[in-house]
Amino acid sequence: MLCYLLASYCDIFSYKLFQKPLSTLIFPNNANTFLVQVGHVDSTKVKELRSTAKEIEIKNSDLTWNCQDFVYQLIIDLAEKGILDAEDEIYTEGKEKVFAEMEGLV
Repeated sequence: MLCYLLASYCDIFSYKLFQKPLSTLIFPNNANTFLVQVGHVDSTKVKELRSTAKEIEIKNSDLTWNCQDFVYQLIIDLAEKGILDAEDEIYTEGKEKVFAEMEGLV
């Protein structure tokens, strides 16, 4: 099983490839980590995934925009390009979970 972990911190995007289930990944206790499965990406589309991420505008001048917005936008863009299946229950539930965890100015 291949697992891609997408991460965003400030204006840095990264991904890592793991060859084990997501549930077996261990993070330090102090890590502010939130993992949500949003779908499956075919290994032939990894380059397209990376280029899609690079196309997202980093909005440093917008104080309400942060790395969570980046990840949420990436999920939407990947579905629009057919890299993720927008009709898949994993996608729709995962997207909702990500949105529910997003922080913003109150």
